[in-house]
Amino acid sequence: MTRTTHLAPEPCRAASLLGSALLVVSLACGGGGSSTTSDPPSVALEPQAATVEAGGRVNFTVRSTGAAVGRTKTLRVEEPGGGSIAGQTYIAPGQPGVYHVRVDASGDPALSGRAEITVTAASGSSGTPANGRLSFHLRHDPITTGSVVPIGTLRINVPGPLLFTVVEPDGGAVHATQRRTGLAYAYHAPDTPGTYHIKCVAGDDPSLQCEREVHVVARESHVHPEPPDPAE
Repeated sequence: MTRTTHLAPEPCRAASLLGSALLVVSLACGGGGSSTTSDPPSVALEPQAATVEAGGRVNFTVRSTGAAVGRTKTLRVEEPGGGSIAGQTYIAPGQPGVYHVRVDASGDPALSGRAEITVTAASGSSGTPANGRLSFHLRHDPITTGSVVPIGTLRINVPGPLLFTVVEPDGGAVHATQRRTGLAYAYHAPDTPGTYHIKCVAGDDPSLQCEREVHVVARESHVHPEPPDPAE
């Protein structure tokens, strides 16, 4: 009669085989979740679409993955006069329309995201530029050459800053000074007499603008005649 003997596997060998089996299973399953840095770089804005009334605000969240995570993000409005950005908040202009906000990651122009904003007329308004009123005046006119004259402004439903320009080349300039109550504007007259035109535009709504004619005259020169010669 033949006797069969069953030998139990050695503990070390059994553990080795079990470890190999687990390794094979781990590799077949992909080794678990991937890290953030292994994801392809991308930048996006949330929400990607929004509707807001004129003068309203939209708060954005910037989402990034991969190599874009550690980079500086900058938001901007693509269309001139399409509103402004304060941090990660979009401020709608006074003019209804469709505008776009873009986010860019520093160091790579290809890393960017875009959101579309629909701006509607404010409640109770017709949505036309007539809802806003913008005007300005100089403290006095005519103005002597080389002088500085303060500018007073009147703005109703006009969001954002004001942009002043002188239409004619060499016609002087308008400078803004920061005061506790806000920006103060002043016209610096040129050294050449003439008739010039100052234009004012609402920074967040170019449809709101006005223009004023100013007259620059020569500064009077006081010439004192020489006293007569006593010998004559």
